[in-house]
Amino acid sequence: MKKIIIISILLLVLLTGCDQDKNDEVKKSIPVMIYTTHPDEIASYLKLNGGLEATTDLDLYSMSSEKIKKLHVHEGEKVSAGQLLMEQVSDMAQESVKLGLAGANAARAQNDLAEKEYIRMQKLLAEKAITQQQFDQIEMQKSAATAGLELAEAQLEQARQQLNYTKVFAPAAGEVAMINYEVGDMVPAGVPVFKLVNNRSMVARLQAVEVDLVKLYVGQDVIARFPAFGEEEFQGKVISIDSAISPVTRTLEVKVALTNGMDQLRSGMYGEFRMITKAREGVIVLTDSAIMTQTKLRIDKNGKQIAEKEYYVFMAVDGKAAMRPVKTGIHSLGRLEIVDGLAMGEQVIVVGQNIVKAGDEIRIVN
Repeated sequence: MKKIIIISILLLVLLTGCDQDKNDEVKKSIPVMIYTTHPDEIASYLKLNGGLEATTDLDLYSMSSEKIKKLHVHEGEKVSAGQLLMEQVSDMAQESVKLGLAGANAARAQNDLAEKEYIRMQKLLAEKAITQQQFDQIEMQKSAATAGLELAEAQLEQARQQLNYTKVFAPAAGEVAMINYEVGDMVPAGVPVFKLVNNRSMVARLQAVEVDLVKLYVGQDVIARFPAFGEEEFQGKVISIDSAISPVTRTLEVKVALTNGMDQLRSGMYGEFRMITKAREGVIVLTDSAIMTQTKLRIDKNGKQIAEKEYYVFMAVDGKAAMRPVKTGIHSLGRLEIVDGLAMGEQVIVVGQNIVKAGDEIRIVN
């Protein structure tokens, strides 16, 4: 009997010790929350503030000096928002888009080749198979290729905008009250082609500063918010941009027509208008709080110290925190696009990232 009691006590002590070890292990691990990366979308905006006004009619302008190729509507016809009203001859614009696309593809291929060569030369430099001077030359070639790609993509975007200028769309629902030209007529840029009547349409006349002019174009998508409706969003488009800057205010007027919410909105309401300047789909997006930063000093060729900001995140890998450098893209509304460093389906620590270090044991909690 005494032997049985002694054995029971020993087992109890051993079990208690195991439970204590498990409790200590749990206490040592840091609780975190994770986000599994997946395809998302993000956009950057130019923000302008202004008031609404009701209008009984809209003059729709040609943005290209070309002949009318086709009229898709006739006088008295009711049209919906975004409906195509007119097409102008666009052979040159289409050719410019083709050339721009070819140039962008060529620049992208050149950039990819330079990137691969750069990575290869990095390895050779680490193995001391090449000199620092040789590596610097490759690095300059990589930078030149990247700049060439950015220029080619900008030229392609400009060509696409010029092609879009050969079309006129209805910015809001209404009735075509007047058509000032016929098929085959040469229409100068900036003259009214259509008069669209809509007693329920709303427009905003916004003032943009000179430096923002390059971010604006006719047909640009706009998202508007008004204090009376909280977070509710209203869609619109830029329908005209002044061709001259005021010498007094150094601003120019941007006219926006809203395409929804007519039953809710009232003349005189003041709101925020966000013009979409860049948009990405199918990309990785994180909240900016999940991304950590550190500053490193670099010495340029002239001996000058340059402070460079680097970005990184903490990953959840096999129960431990792992540090991962990343490159960022669009930053908008508290969110950041990740353009390099992460793949779809990886686990990023989004709560607790400020208290972990690389190699720390972590415990994922809901």
